Amino acid sequence: MEESNVVDPVSSLYEKDLEHMFYCFCSFVCLIRNKKMNTANIFLEFLECDTLQKTFIELCDHKTKYEAVRHFLTQEPSLQKSKYIKRYINNNC
Repeated sequence: MEESNVVDPVSSLYEKDLEHMFYCFCSFVCLIRNKKMNTANIFLEFLECDTLQKTFIELCDHKTKYEAVRHFLTQEPSLQKSKYIKRYINNNC
């Protein structure tokens, strides 16, 4: 009997918790900036602010900034095509 469709409950719970923490962080950024923001603007705030980076890394239990950026891009793939993100990267890298 092959069980290829068995989902590891611990991994599933971890992924759901990570997704929840991502959206909590996005809500937090909107609250501290006192305005409704889209994910691209939240990501730009994250890139510009060291304190937000440290907060997100700690909240989501990442080890590096690279892991945190990758998490953002995995969670919201449309960020890779955003003209605002491309402009920021071109001007700051």
